[in-house]
Amino acid sequence: MFRPTADSRKRFCSSSTSRAKTALAAVMALFLISIPGSVLTDEPSTDVIRVEEDWELHIGLPDPDTNGPQIQNTFSVREDLNGDYAVWEINHASQPSYRRGGMQLQLWRYDSIDHYRDFEAGTMLSLEDETIHYTLSAEIKDGRLRFAVANGTSDSWGTFGTSGDGESCNSVSHETNLTNLNTYRTETSLANSGINYASHRVKRFSIREVRYYSSSGLIRRESQERVVHSSGVEE
Repeated sequence: MFRPTADSRKRFCSSSTSRAKTALAAVMALFLISIPGSVLTDEPSTDVIRVEEDWELHIGLPDPDTNGPQIQNTFSVREDLNGDYAVWEINHASQPSYRRGGMQLQLWRYDSIDHYRDFEAGTMLSLEDETIHYTLSAEIKDGRLRFAVANGTSDSWGTFGTSGDGESCNSVSHETNLTNLNTYRTETSLANSGINYASHRVKRFSIREVRYYSSSGLIRRESQERVVHSSGVEE
């Protein structure tokens, strides 16, 4: 079973804890905001405190007998995994030991797991040609770094994820010294997410949109689809 390491990571409701200064400047700021993948400015007003990733997973023909496929997202708040990050496992759970089916959200700090939560434990993907949508988010609030899953829809598990503000059974958090998420990069999520097992049973796995928020609201969005996996047989 794949598990993130310091050098390589590919990759609810019970829980367990292992505990414009000028007109020109304004124009340039708007220009940066409109470019997918652009780097945020260093102005305090553009400090990112929340990031949301919209994901789409198109299943082909799952196999409950072999518990395939098994999918993993890795969501870091910096350009690498040397710090805090979340792991979101679909159709399996690896903590504290491997289990078939369901979903699991994990909170890691370097190579140590701090917290995890399970959802629909034991219920495996079994429906052909199913499309699953969900949003992963990271947010700094009140001195805590919180990762959450929201807006989840699927045929196998119905709806899942958080709604509204605050903690829920579909989020994990811990105290942090971070004051912003400016070091987040979509490329890190893409490079460390994927199909861990039975990739031939997944037609497509992609980020559909990424949104960046400051304390004042939405400051930028990336709306171009970024594909992690494609079988090439999708209709």
